[in-house]
Amino acid sequence: MDMRVRSLARLLITGLALLALEARPARALDAIVFLSAGSPSDVWGGGLGASLSSSLLHVVLLDAELARQNYDSADGKLLSFSVAACLAPSFGHFTPYAGFGVGLYRQSLGDASDNGTTTSLVAGAKFRVALLVIRAEYRTFAYSGNSFITLDHRVYAGAGISF
Repeated sequence: MDMRVRSLARLLITGLALLALEARPARALDAIVFLSAGSPSDVWGGGLGASLSSSLLHVVLLDAELARQNYDSADGKLLSFSVAACLAPSFGHFTPYAGFGVGLYRQSLGDASDNGTTTSLVAGAKFRVALLVIRAEYRTFAYSGNSFITLDHRVYAGAGISF
């Protein structure tokens, strides 16, 4: 009898947990356009970029982004393409996420340029209302080789659509 009670309790708890999860239509992709600010702020000016991401099972976020960060005090820029994998549990319309990214960069300063790879730690959140997605993110960066001026971290805010 004791075994039946435990089995029934597990079944009841599992059923209640499934009912507590909000049923949402599956969205395959989020397309985001964003504005960014880099640090150290006395060197880095504004930036812009675009991101395409997909959520898997409302737990994992896969992201690809193309970004440009301009110098504030010199003629140059940092172009980067990166991909990231994040843990991203959904709570209704709100999804916090954190993970790790890798990518390629090209940094130019006047006539000189440098190419290499980058790694990043990613943390952020997105809020979805119907097809609209609003997203904010923080990234730290580490570069291969000798970059001219290091972009320590970047924050961005963006908006887009989910389809």
